[in-house]
Amino acid sequence: MLKHEKPFLNYKFTPCLIHSDLKSSHILCNEQNKMIGLIDWGDSNYADLSFEFARILDEFGVDFLLQVKENIDKNFNYEIDRIAFYTVMIPFFTILQGLVSNDDNKIQTGKLKLDINLEQYKALLG
Repeated sequence: MLKHEKPFLNYKFTPCLIHSDLKSSHILCNEQNKMIGLIDWGDSNYADLSFEFARILDEFGVDFLLQVKENIDKNFNYEIDRIAFYTVMIPFFTILQGLVSNDDNKIQTGKLKLDINLEQYKALLG
Protein backbone atom coordinates (compact mmCIF):
# COMPACT_ATOMS: atom_id res chain seq x y z
CA MET A 1 0.00 0.00 0.00
CA LEU A 2 1.26 3.48 -0.85
CA LYS A 3 1.81 5.99 1.94
CA HIS A 4 -1.08 8.25 0.87
CA GLU A 5 -3.57 5.40 0.45
CA LYS A 6 -6.13 4.82 3.17
CA PRO A 7 -7.13 1.21 3.76
CA PHE A 8 -10.78 2.12 4.38
CA LEU A 9 -12.04 -1.07 2.79
CA ASN A 10 -10.14 -3.04 5.41
CA TYR A 11 -11.70 -1.26 8.37
CA LYS A 12 -13.65 -3.56 10.58
CA PHE A 13 -17.31 -2.78 11.01
CA THR A 14 -20.22 -4.40 12.74
CA PRO A 15 -23.01 -5.24 10.31
CA CYS A 16 -26.40 -3.89 11.31
CA LEU A 17 -29.89 -3.52 9.89
CA ILE A 18 -29.96 -0.82 7.21
CA HIS A 19 -32.88 0.47 5.15
CA SER A 20 -30.96 0.29 1.81
CA ASP A 21 -33.46 2.45 -0.09
CA LEU A 22 -33.45 5.83 1.61
CA LYS A 23 -35.12 8.57 -0.38
CA SER A 24 -37.35 11.48 0.51
CA SER A 25 -40.55 9.51 -0.10
CA HIS A 26 -39.52 6.95 2.55
CA ILE A 27 -38.88 9.46 5.34
CA LEU A 28 -41.78 10.52 7.58
CA CYS A 29 -41.51 13.95 9.23
CA ASN A 30 -43.69 15.84 11.69
CA GLU A 31 -44.91 19.46 11.41
CA GLN A 32 -41.54 20.72 12.70
CA ASN A 33 -39.81 18.85 9.86
CA LYS A 34 -38.20 16.43 12.32
CA MET A 35 -37.82 12.85 11.14
CA ILE A 36 -40.17 10.53 13.00
CA GLY A 37 -39.86 7.33 10.99
CA LEU A 38 -38.98 5.40 7.86
CA ILE A 39 -41.29 3.37 5.64
CA ASP A 40 -40.80 0.71 2.95
CA TRP A 41 -38.24 -1.61 4.49
CA GLY A 42 -38.58 -4.10 1.60
CA ASP A 43 -34.94 -3.65 0.52
CA SER A 44 -33.46 -3.72 4.01
CA ASN A 45 -30.21 -5.59 4.57
CA TYR A 46 -27.81 -6.56 7.28
CA ALA A 47 -24.74 -4.62 6.17
CA ASP A 48 -22.25 -1.81 6.75
CA LEU A 49 -23.94 1.32 8.17
CA SER A 50 -21.57 3.44 6.07
CA PHE A 51 -23.49 2.24 3.01
CA GLU A 52 -26.68 3.71 4.50
CA PHE A 53 -24.95 7.06 4.95
CA ALA A 54 -23.71 6.83 1.36
CA ARG A 55 -27.34 6.42 0.25
CA ILE A 56 -28.19 9.59 2.24
CA LEU A 57 -25.36 11.40 0.46
CA ASP A 58 -26.46 10.02 -2.91
CA GLU A 59 -30.09 11.09 -2.41
CA PHE A 60 -29.73 14.38 -0.49
CA GLY A 61 -26.18 15.71 -1.06
CA VAL A 62 -23.16 16.71 1.00
CA ASP A 63 -24.79 19.51 3.03
CA PHE A 64 -27.61 17.27 4.27
CA LEU A 65 -25.17 14.47 5.15
CA LEU A 66 -23.09 16.90 7.19
CA GLN A 67 -26.26 18.04 9.00
CA VAL A 68 -27.05 14.40 9.78
CA LYS A 69 -23.52 13.99 11.12
CA GLU A 70 -24.06 16.93 13.48
CA ASN A 71 -27.24 15.34 14.86
CA ILE A 72 -26.13 11.77 15.47
CA ASP A 73 -24.73 10.23 18.62
CA LYS A 74 -21.23 11.62 19.17
CA ASN A 75 -20.02 8.11 20.08
CA PHE A 76 -20.97 6.85 16.62
CA ASN A 77 -17.97 6.04 14.43
CA TYR A 78 -18.70 8.14 11.34
CA GLU A 79 -16.26 6.77 8.74
CA ILE A 80 -16.20 9.39 6.02
CA ASP A 81 -13.75 7.37 3.87
CA ARG A 82 -16.10 4.39 3.70
CA ILE A 83 -19.10 6.61 3.00
CA ALA A 84 -17.24 8.35 0.17
CA PHE A 85 -16.23 4.99 -1.33
CA TYR A 86 -19.80 3.62 -1.28
CA THR A 87 -21.06 6.88 -2.77
CA VAL A 88 -18.97 6.21 -5.85
CA MET A 89 -20.07 2.56 -5.95
CA ILE A 90 -23.84 3.29 -5.94
CA PRO A 91 -23.93 4.50 -9.58
CA PHE A 92 -21.95 1.41 -10.60
CA PHE A 93 -24.80 -0.71 -9.23
CA THR A 94 -27.23 1.25 -11.44
CA ILE A 95 -24.99 0.75 -14.48
CA LEU A 96 -24.72 -2.98 -13.78
CA GLN A 97 -28.50 -3.26 -13.43
CA GLY A 98 -28.84 -1.51 -16.79
CA LEU A 99 -26.38 -3.90 -18.42
CA VAL A 100 -28.15 -6.95 -17.00
CA SER A 101 -31.59 -5.72 -18.07
CA ASN A 102 -30.31 -4.20 -21.36
CA ASP A 103 -31.73 -0.82 -20.27
CA ASP A 104 -29.75 1.97 -21.95
CA ASN A 105 -31.63 4.63 -19.95
CA LYS A 106 -30.49 3.08 -16.66
CA ILE A 107 -26.91 2.87 -17.95
CA GLN A 108 -26.93 6.57 -18.92
CA THR A 109 -28.50 7.55 -15.60
CA GLY A 110 -25.78 5.62 -13.77
CA LYS A 111 -23.04 7.33 -15.78
CA LEU A 112 -24.43 10.80 -15.06
CA LYS A 113 -24.84 9.98 -11.38
CA LEU A 114 -21.26 8.69 -11.26
CA ASP A 115 -19.96 12.11 -12.33
CA ILE A 116 -22.05 13.81 -9.63
CA ASN A 117 -20.99 11.36 -6.95
CA LEU A 118 -17.31 11.68 -7.84
CA GLU A 119 -17.66 15.42 -7.15
CA GLN A 120 -19.33 14.63 -3.81
CA TYR A 121 -16.49 12.22 -3.06
CA LYS A 122 -13.97 15.00 -3.61
CA ALA A 123 -16.02 17.40 -1.45
CA LEU A 124 -16.19 14.89 1.41
CA LEU A 125 -12.50 14.06 1.41
CA GLY A 126 -11.66 17.69 0.58
